[in-house]
Amino acid sequence: MHGWTGKTVIIDLTNGKITETGSDLGTLHSYIGGRGLGVKLYYDLMTPGIEPLSLIHILIFTTGPPHRHSGPLSGRHVMVSRSPLTGTIFDSSSGGFFGKDLKFAELMP
Repeated sequence: MHGWTGKTVIIDLTNGKITETGSDLGTLHSYIGGRGLGVKLYYDLMTPGIEPLSLIHILIFTTGPPHRHSGPLSGRHVMVSRSPLTGTIFDSSSGGFFGKDLKFAELMP
């Protein structure tokens, strides 16, 4: 899949439920990954009117397609949510091994 794994995993910490779905290749190509894909998922999954500090608010972790490689700047991951201060969607980008490990993580049976 040209760097994508083709899956989206939703973890509901309130109910202890894990759902794995396939990712739409058209969406992946349109939003590439990282922040773009994270904001798209946030927009699609978040219920309007939920306060940013609410227990049912969401936090999205995404990676981009370059994680299949070990080149410079390829180990990034992005967290997307809504700021309690401004009410706008925000993101935080970080490096290291977490993004690669997240991409290749397997769900336990």
